[in-house]
Amino acid sequence: MYAGVKLSTFVGSVQSDVGFGPALLAAWSEADQALLAGILNYWFLNRTLEKGLR
Repeated sequence: MYAGVKLSTFVGSVQSDVGFGPALLAAWSEADQALLAGILNYWFLNRTLEKGLR
């Protein structure tokens, strides 16, 4: 559902002649950046800690 909302925001912006760059910025917020950073940190930190504990 999250991806659907982001995709519809992007497509709606592009269809209203906003342009690719501004449409991408409209669909990508600081909260999205923080969410992605948290997921990547968890993924890579978890793998690093598991390798270190073996």
